[in-house]
Amino acid sequence: GQVVVVDRWYPSSKTCSCCGYRMDVLPLTVRHWRCPGCDALHDRDVNAAINLRNMAVTSTASACGGAGTGLARQVRGETGPGEAGIQQQS
Repeated sequence: GQVVVVDRWYPSSKTCSCCGYRMDVLPLTVRHWRCPGCDALHDRDVNAAINLRNMAVTSTASACGGAGTGLARQVRGETGPGEAGIQQQS
């Protein structure tokens, strides 16, 4: 398998997984929100999981750039402190 490390500040919870609209502010107390861009209703955690999965898929399929470019990078071994690792099945 591969581990893809995503920047800890990547706004996975407040970015619409349907259209990419990004909320400026989304307090932790808000568990569900409606996207102003496409009107999709999101569960905060499910939306974040979809965005992180999509980040992992696009970072492994990309043939452009080197290690550490963009919002995600592939690493071997354990993730560093404060970094959310996503493990993909091969």
